[in-house]
Amino acid sequence: MEFLKNIKKLYAVSFFNSLILAYVIERLFYQERGMTVQLVVYLEIIYALTITVLEIPTGVLADKFGRKRLIVICSLFSVLEFSLLLFARNFFHFAFITFIAGVGHAFVSGSHNALVYDSLLCAGEERSFEKVLGRLTALEYTGHVLAALSGAVLASYFCFELNYIVSAVSTFIAFVITLTLKEPPVTGKPPQGDETPASAPGHTKQAFKVFKSQPLVLLYCVTGAVLASCAVYIYEFWQIVMEAVGVPVIFDPVGAGATKLRDEVSKQIIDEVKPDIIRGNMSEIRALYGFAGHTKGVEAAASDAVTMDNAIEAAVIVKEMADKFDCVVGATGEVDIISDGETTYFVGNGHPMLCKITGSGCVLSALTGAYAGGAPEKTKEKLLEAVVGAFVLSGLAGESAFAEVEKVKAGTGTFHTKYMDALNLMNADDFLKNAKIYVEEV
Repeated sequence: MEFLKNIKKLYAVSFFNSLILAYVIERLFYQERGMTVQLVVYLEIIYALTITVLEIPTGVLADKFGRKRLIVICSLFSVLEFSLLLFARNFFHFAFITFIAGVGHAFVSGSHNALVYDSLLCAGEERSFEKVLGRLTALEYTGHVLAALSGAVLASYFCFELNYIVSAVSTFIAFVITLTLKEPPVTGKPPQGDETPASAPGHTKQAFKVFKSQPLVLLYCVTGAVLASCAVYIYEFWQIVMEAVGVPVIFDPVGAGATKLRDEVSKQIIDEVKPDIIRGNMSEIRALYGFAGHTKGVEAAASDAVTMDNAIEAAVIVKEMADKFDCVVGATGEVDIISDGETTYFVGNGHPMLCKITGSGCVLSALTGAYAGGAPEKTKEKLLEAVVGAFVLSGLAGESAFAEVEKVKAGTGTFHTKYMDALNLMNADDFLKNAKIYVEEV
């Protein structure tokens, strides 16, 4: 029964090794320390090569010296990794630490599961192996979730280094627990014969024989490795890459003005992300500008609605907000207002029924993103033209949809469908012929 204690200890090890708050802000931390996307990719290559080269030798070491020793070494390397990262200042520092992380990963690969199974086998509980693995996975996910939530909060109020200190403490706790593990005896014997590789070179030679005799397997492995690397690259670096290539950020402050929390979060996003375009209804725009919010759910309040009578007054707010946040601001209403802080456009296209269907604002934000993404240059002038184009397209689609609805005396359900159809069927001639765009001094 003493080996069953290993299971509870491994539960704790799994949890604390997953409670890594540093992962939440890892790329931001690296960027803060002068690591570019290209340099981080080099680190990923070092990490992958280290694991690939050491995977077979460490497997042999696990069989020869015991799983516990390798788990202990892995845990020690994890403590070193997060401790040393606090002092990393250049690429070579990060490269060395990445190598340590790769060695640690290779050392522990498979050792956890083997130790779990043999511990259960010694206690006659091997049939519960899958159940134990499920619990280990659940604890691992729990650690990841808690790390993500708490790491984000800590990073918001304190320096990034604190996340690494907490991560180092968490891995140190896991390391201490691994020291108390007991190595269960290996009851099985390896098969004998000429084909059995007895060493790391033997395992490697056997692997090459398999690939040589099964070229399709080699193709699958190489293709999978390449595609997985590309997917990981996109997953981990998409924000930094998008920023580097100049992809514009569009912010739709849904419900700003409705609650204090929405106001605070919206303003925090603007301060930290610095969007290129802000698109919302007039209540949301007023709330972000600093006026008292009157938003009704996610809709503009009647008192804030932009009409022909108050369009110039509303345009002053839009223009000043665009200048304040150094971006393009678009506000919807009976008359749409778009400004970059210098030039202000008014768009007269649209129909009141657009306010009676769900998602018209979201569609307009999506159109704004599409137009902005297609802008030949990502200057404010070109983004301003792109936003005007998106607003005109949505407005013209609304007018076209209402004309079709009126023919058959239908309601909002038909209008919603016809609106989507009109967006799809719009052509350049109709767009240019019916666009109602005005420029006024504000």
